Amino acid sequence: MSGVHPPPVGGLEPRLAKEVGRLSENRETIVVVGGGTGLTIRVRQIAPILSADDDPVKPEEFVRRLASARIGETFNFYRRGSGASVRRARLSLYLERRADAPLLLVGEAPGYRGARISGLPFTSERQLSGSGPAEATATVVQRVLAELELDALCWNVVPTHPGTETSNRRPTRLEILASRPFLEELAENRRLIAVGRLAAGVTDAPYVRHPSHGGAAEFRAGLLQFCAGGRLSPPFP
Repeated sequence: MSGVHPPPVGGLEPRLAKEVGRLSENRETIVVVGGGTGLTIRVRQIAPILSADDDPVKPEEFVRRLASARIGETFNFYRRGSGASVRRARLSLYLERRADAPLLLVGEAPGYRGARISGLPFTSERQLSGSGPAEATATVVQRVLAELELDALCWNVVPTHPGTETSNRRPTRLEILASRPFLEELAENRRLIAVGRLAAGVTDAPYVRHPSHGGAAEFRAGLLQFCAGGRLSPPFP
């Protein structure tokens, strides 16, 4: 509909949300169009796993390592499936632009209608491009983050999808352990907010209710306290 714009994604300004959402794929490049200008991102082949160091997160390197990872029986949509290169480019751009976000909003795992398709945690394809499936959780999370003006990076305990094209399942203990290095890397020097019991148990971070199944109001109420700074989460147990 003319004049209607998707909500900012994970605290992204509207222009960046438009850039991330309008990624178009061909065989060699991904073209990002937004704000009246074009930004071309060259897509490289997946590189071998690179060793992490103590420097700040390097988005392209991080995404390459994630795409190369095999996390239990989960579906790695950054390596597999139609649009994988688009999802990699989207995530790299998202991490770059959210590098200074002081909050890390951590959920359980991607959903089959959400990040499995869009490539961004707590985000649906509908929010980015205006087409494709919507996801109720993504709609609530992005609306509340925008309303409260919380500067947050969104992530999941397990960054790849446990489930099928039409269903989700709870990640296994081994999948959680295999995913931990990615979570710890993004958690460095950030305040953590755990969305749901599984994320709270893994991170020992302050808990807020997951917005699904009638939990939207409680999710919003839980985030309100972080408008005043919240508390720094302790190290992972």
